[in-house]
Amino acid sequence: LQFLYFIANLNTHKMFRRSVALMVGGGLGVVGGCVYAKPKDTPDYLMPFYLTTMRRRFNHYAQTIKDGKRCMTSEDFIRSLLCAKKPNQEIPPNVSRDLDGLFRNVDANGDGVLSFAEFSLFMLFLTNSRRKFELAFQMFDTNESGTVDVEEFKEICSCLNNDSTVRFNFNGGITETFFGEDYSRQLGMNEFWSFVDSLRIAVWKAEFTQYDPNDTGSIKPEEFASLVTDSMLGSHLPFYIVDNIRKMKANPRFAQKEINFPIWESFNRLMINSPQVGRAIQTYTNANIPLRKEDFLRAIKVAVKDDLGKSMAEEVDLIFAIFDRDGDGNLEYDEFLSVARNKFNFNAQNHKNTEDAIPAFKLFEECLTRAWYI
Repeated sequence: LQFLYFIANLNTHKMFRRSVALMVGGGLGVVGGCVYAKPKDTPDYLMPFYLTTMRRRFNHYAQTIKDGKRCMTSEDFIRSLLCAKKPNQEIPPNVSRDLDGLFRNVDANGDGVLSFAEFSLFMLFLTNSRRKFELAFQMFDTNESGTVDVEEFKEICSCLNNDSTVRFNFNGGITETFFGEDYSRQLGMNEFWSFVDSLRIAVWKAEFTQYDPNDTGSIKPEEFASLVTDSMLGSHLPFYIVDNIRKMKANPRFAQKEINFPIWESFNRLMINSPQVGRAIQTYTNANIPLRKEDFLRAIKVAVKDDLGKSMAEEVDLIFAIFDRDGDGNLEYDEFLSVARNKFNFNAQNHKNTEDAIPAFKLFEECLTRAWYI
């Protein structure tokens, strides 16, 4: 508005001011419309700008109208998880088979479609870190029993919900899995996180399987690279990444290589730990030291305090094959960390995959504020 005011006052003539304001305002409206008002057929290169919230993702893939509201069929749900480039993209039969049970679990009221509230609760589990849930569990475990009841669980989910307009449906579905048919059970953090981990594995398996339609148990290195770059959600890939994927097909080192699901799973677990790995990487970048494979492996071992950091050589080899810009053996780490964030957050900009993004006291304050209005 200040910009429009400045332009309009370049000349005191009323018609001049009105014409300039209309032209500039109209131009801004066109740009805003491209980004925020999804056209009927959104071009692939605009997808990252559009699917930056869970509501936009839901509206993009939900192709069914029920009682005047958009809802997701099982096929819509699967496409949204796989970041399908087209809302009607065909789904391999084995992927549908593997995710059918997951869809039924998310469908809280059992009507065969997902509402936005049901979809949002599921994505809440996938896109928040364990640390955030642990803090929330501790805050609402009022009797310090190490478990929460169904009412406390509702408060936890509302605390971590980024969209205040959503009212979750806690009847049936996942909630019944946690608390039983009469909702009288208690839920511990370890049991809850084991369930969340199983959800993530199911999604990763579906991603892998779409490149393995015959269930051979393995994919080619260039298909692994395509899986990684799918996280860029339709944006134009940097030319060097496109070129690196092409080189992988012709490279004898990768020609006979097969990538199995455990490699894809450990790669995704590395994505989840990317904030810690990124902080370790900063020790090299702050000193202007190129990031080589051995340095990246050391950063993983320092940042990830479990077995993941001890067996990542094969995954790191593939990462460098994709993200080494000029073939000098150094990682283009900014591009890699950007892909990692998008992979974990499903490209949503209102989620932050970082352990330090919300200090414990700030999260506590937000939880109390939101719980007050439940």
